[in-house]
Amino acid sequence: LLIDDQKIDDDKWNKIVDTFNFIWQKAGSEAKKIAELEHLQFLIHALNKVVGNTTSFSPIGTIASNDKLSVYIEELRAALHMVRGK
Repeated sequence: LLIDDQKIDDDKWNKIVDTFNFIWQKAGSEAKKIAELEHLQFLIHALNKVVGNTTSFSPIGTIASNDKLSVYIEELRAALHMVRGK
């Protein structure tokens, strides 16, 4: 996703979320899911920092939900878009 210069369409982003959910159903412990969300937070923060934006995150908590995953994937998508536009 980072090196692809073409526009990533909604279907591909939705597939990313679907793939995470599939893997989480099969093999994801709650701690591993939370770690994945923390990694997404880190990437979002780092990409926003590149364009001079600051981000703050609330603690993820003890439950990693599909809703949280969708929000972070969307935030990652927005951060990537800003970096590409710079």
